[in-house]
Amino acid sequence: PLSQFPSNAEYFPWLSFWVATAVLVFHSLILGQIVSEYNIVDRPGYSILFFYGLLSSLFGSSLLLNYVIVGQFFMLIGFWYLYRYLKGQYKRVDLFVAALFMGVSALIVPEFFWALVFLILIVLMFKTTQAGEVFTIVFGILIPYYLISSIGYLASTELNFKSIIQLWNLKLTQVEIGAFDIPSLDWIVIANLMLIGIFGAFKVFGNYYRYNVDARRSRLAMGFIAIFIVLIYLLKYEHYNVFFVFMSMPIAVYTANLFQIER
Repeated sequence: PLSQFPSNAEYFPWLSFWVATAVLVFHSLILGQIVSEYNIVDRPGYSILFFYGLLSSLFGSSLLLNYVIVGQFFMLIGFWYLYRYLKGQYKRVDLFVAALFMGVSALIVPEFFWALVFLILIVLMFKTTQAGEVFTIVFGILIPYYLISSIGYLASTELNFKSIIQLWNLKLTQVEIGAFDIPSLDWIVIANLMLIGIFGAFKVFGNYYRYNVDARRSRLAMGFIAIFIVLIYLLKYEHYNVFFVFMSMPIAVYTANLFQIER
């Protein structure tokens, strides 16, 4: 499957390391641009880039190229266009592009398919949703699958919509006592980092009504994005170290806000 393709980079560790580093730098630049452009955090500077770089390299799995790092790149671009949609004139072309990039990310990381539900819910929260918006979201997320199916058909391969859509199938297993076999030290580190992020979120929403309506909408949208990321992370707790780079985004944003010096 497509999600296993980047793992082959482990056979070329130096190349994998430098490519992963370059992609993570692009992650931080896009995240910093979103936060600065849409006033999510006051005067963020380079603090978000610093905290994201620090957090994303916490586990060794993020030092080499993997499918989450690649998929997250497209998800970030989707978040960027989502903000353009919410803070602009609700242009459907921005919503379509956001859904399209999230659909591409779901080709790489199957759990990102939940972006379909996330987009519909967040649009419902910010405006009166029409059938056209829902159709735009569904079409935007599904079109990468149709394109891949078309290429598979033209190339006379077994790659088709049915085989691609199976990447989205969730393998639910019964959670038993002892199933969370995560090392205790990792649990402590992750829990403390998430706690710092929560304190930063409290600081953001504690001053929520000090800002104008436009700034409030930006902060509220980031709150929904953070919830979406946390749910994905909990869904993939077995691969907590691989998916922590995804979890690093909201933690970095809120941690930067927590340690910001008030003037």
